Amino acid sequence: MRNYRSRIWMLPALALTTGCAGDPGSPVTIHQSVSIPARVQGTLTTASCTVGSGPTITLGGELALGGLAADVIFRNNVKGTHEHVDELAASTVLLPANATLVIPAQSMTGPILDPVISVQIVDDAGQPVSAEIALGACEAGSFPVSAAVTIDTTVDLEVNVGGCANHPGPTITVAGSVRFAGLRARLIVRDGVGGPIVGEASTDASVVVLASGETLTIPKQPVRGGVGGNPWIWVQLVDGDGGALTDEILIGRCVELADGVQGG
Repeated sequence: MRNYRSRIWMLPALALTTGCAGDPGSPVTIHQSVSIPARVQGTLTTASCTVGSGPTITLGGELALGGLAADVIFRNNVKGTHEHVDELAASTVLLPANATLVIPAQSMTGPILDPVISVQIVDDAGQPVSAEIALGACEAGSFPVSAAVTIDTTVDLEVNVGGCANHPGPTITVAGSVRFAGLRARLIVRDGVGGPIVGEASTDASVVVLASGETLTIPKQPVRGGVGGNPWIWVQLVDGDGGALTDEILIGRCVELADGVQGG
């Protein structure tokens, strides 16, 4: 059995070069929830650690995304078990690996007697997505903050199919958006090493890293199939390293889609 699969990564243009082989039919819509890897890189600065009046703490930095792509997979039979199966997976890049979003610098203050600082990344509901990162006793200066996290993400795609001839093959156009759930950095000040968290009742100890519902738009980007006319077509979301984030999603048979009939 011949089973050929290749991934094509094109950064940062977000496109796979192709021409249009025909008029597309009605789009197929895909709605998927996935978790994508990311890393928070920031600096926590303490401008003041006066006993009684409390510290003034500022956090700023960036959120580096781990990448998100869509594999468009073409096969000449639906089961994938026929003795002759050609497969070509062309990856369209939805979010380039290491793309960054800026964490705005925000501050907190509060009266703490013996302030010891840590930070923790939480989701929009306040649930931890990283361990508490101990930074040490509060002294005027800067602390680097680094944490690997995952972000709950909603991906909405429209897939259009046009042209199903053997040469040059079908043209698939993918467009849509990526919407993030919230991500926050929780600044924690304890009264002494291992002491109780203080001031949370009166002090907002969370700063927004990524606002809930923030959306990045995916521009239209064409993909060319390579297994001859009228293939079956699947889409699968993968991370920046090519690891599967979803199962393969069957879009349908090329001719049916190009004629405006959505396959199942």
